[in-house]
Amino acid sequence: MSKIILKNSKDIEAMRVSGRLCAEILKKIASMAKAGISPHQINAEAKKLIEQVGVKPAFLEYQAFPAVMCASVNNVAVHGVPSKIVLKNGDIIGLDFGVVVDGWYSDSALTVGIGNISYAASCLIHVTREALARGIAQAKVGNRIGDISAAIQFYVEKEEFSPIRELVGHGIGRKLHELPHVPNWGAAGAGEKIVSGMVLAASFEIKARALPGYSLSFRDFAHAILSPSSRTKPYSEHPLHWHKCYWLFLVLFLAAPDVVSPRSYEFCS
Repeated sequence: MSKIILKNSKDIEAMRVSGRLCAEILKKIASMAKAGISPHQINAEAKKLIEQVGVKPAFLEYQAFPAVMCASVNNVAVHGVPSKIVLKNGDIIGLDFGVVVDGWYSDSALTVGIGNISYAASCLIHVTREALARGIAQAKVGNRIGDISAAIQFYVEKEEFSPIRELVGHGIGRKLHELPHVPNWGAAGAGEKIVSGMVLAASFEIKARALPGYSLSFRDFAHAILSPSSRTKPYSEHPLHWHKCYWLFLVLFLAAPDVVSPRSYEFCS
C-alpha cells in the first residue's frame, strides 16, 4: 500500500537545488509570455534552457505528455499542451514547469497576464496568490492537511470565488506525484497529520463563482478544460469573466514551513 515518504535533511537540500533551478528557468520563460509569442515557442526555449544546464525535464513523456512544460491559456485549467497559437492582449497563461536533478523532482507554476488583462482576471490572480500564502501559513508540524485546505476554501469563498474540487496538490520527491493529496477545500482538523519531512507541491486552483455551472473534462494528455454549463452564455465571448484557473506549485519542507523552491508567485505579472 502506498504511503507518505518522508525526507531527511540531505534529501531536502537536494530538492532545494532542483527547486531553485526550476524557479530560475520558470522566471526566464515567463518573461517571454507576451502578445505575438506562442506557447510552442516558450516550450522550445524551456527545452533549450534544460539542455544547457544538463538536467532532465519533469513533464516530458510523463503519461505521454509531449512537452517540457504545460501552457494553460484562458479556459484551459491545467496541463495544457503548448500550441502554436500566438498569445494576444488580454489572455492569461498558466505556465507549469519542473525539472529532475539527481533524481529529485521539482514542480512550480505561475500565471502571466498578457498586456492589459480584465479586472476579473486580475482579481482571480490576486485571490489565488493570497490563498497560496494562507495555505502555506497552515502548513505546520502538528496541523493536518485539512487545515491547509480549509484556509484556502474559507478565503477563496469569502472573496466570492470557488475552489476547483477535482484538482489537488500532492506530495513530491523521487516521483513527480506522491502522497498525500492536498485538496483546495476541506475541513480543518481533517486529513493526514503534518509531520517534519513531508514535502508538498501545493496547488491552488480557483474559478469565478459568477457561473455556478461548469464542467471539467479531461482530454488527451489529461489536460483539463473548464467549460460553462449550457445555462450560461458561450464561454468564447468572455472567457476571462467566466472562469480562469490560476495555479501555483510550491515545494515545502514542513518543519517551519520552509520554502524549498523560491516563491514563484513573486514573478507573476
